[in-house]
Amino acid sequence: MNLFIDTSNNYIIFSLFSNDSVMDYTCIETNRNQSEIFIDELNNFLLKNNYKLEQIDNFFFAQGPGSFTGIRVGLTVAKALKVSGYNNVYVLSSLEILFNQYNDCKAIIDARGNKYYYQKVKDGVFSTPTIIEKDSIDIQDAKQYENSFENIAENVLNLVKAKRYSLDIDSLYIKDAF
Repeated sequence: MNLFIDTSNNYIIFSLFSNDSVMDYTCIETNRNQSEIFIDELNNFLLKNNYKLEQIDNFFFAQGPGSFTGIRVGLTVAKALKVSGYNNVYVLSSLEILFNQYNDCKAIIDARGNKYYYQKVKDGVFSTPTIIEKDSIDIQDAKQYENSFENIAENVLNLVKAKRYSLDIDSLYIKDAF
């Protein structure tokens, strides 16, 4: 069984999935208190699905871009798992989890200050994630993080099948923290 965890924005997202299908998925709005509720929410999610941490084969975490603090919450847990002997800990791009197909798509995540994290895929080729000004993109034309929750679990499954993940547990910040 595989577990996906995303804390890179104002939500905690958990998805439990096999190699072929999504078993369960939840999205919890956090109001910036992720570090306070994360462990309890993870325990509740696993308990609801009759799983223990030891039964998870692979862990996948969103590495950003997104909230600086949110990314740190998730990746701290990822690194703690790795240090504790869990070898199958991977990261995925927060932008790429918005892509539900690999043809022509654009993804954006609010970077605050009238800026967006932006990435596109055309004919299966992914662009480098960048920051763009709000006025330089048609927001209606892009998959926004806030409007894509119903697709994230399936998108993660597809990214894992396509091996679009990394063993390098490092954040994808794009913009400076200050």
